[in-house]
Amino acid sequence: SDDPQLNKCACFPILNPPNNNVRVPVQVARCPSGKNNSLIARCAFERGTAIGEFVGLITKGIEGVDVMMGGHDDTQYQIYQGRMGNYTRFINHSCAPNAQFTKFVFCGIERILVVSKGIEAGVEITVDYSSSYWNKLDKVCLCGESCCRYQRKKG
Repeated sequence: SDDPQLNKCACFPILNPPNNNVRVPVQVARCPSGKNNSLIARCAFERGTAIGEFVGLITKGIEGVDVMMGGHDDTQYQIYQGRMGNYTRFINHSCAPNAQFTKFVFCGIERILVVSKGIEAGVEITVDYSSSYWNKLDKVCLCGESCCRYQRKKG
């Protein structure tokens, strides 16, 4: 469900491991295709596995820059990762993604996770940024998929 209230869960051990020395099984890498950096899976992620929490500066009203929209109706907010956040800020868009954003409530606070749709080791992790992202920016999609929906700039 896209309703975070229906996705209440207190059991995401990959995000809160008992040993803080556990390494995250991903690697930031430079993309040869012009997409800047990307996030590569160093191991396979089964379908439904949490890859990481999408975090950053919580704000409102930023326009013309990359932000993730959160909340719903009367409680809208934005997550701006810029030079902050964590490794999830390096996940690129794809019109045929292998991961997705999932909202849920943990201890009364809405969280956004990146969840695998089934990813093999050595593959770039991608999500669909959605039309609400692309409609607000004057950018061209670089996913290279045959089903690409955002190849042209607004004009």
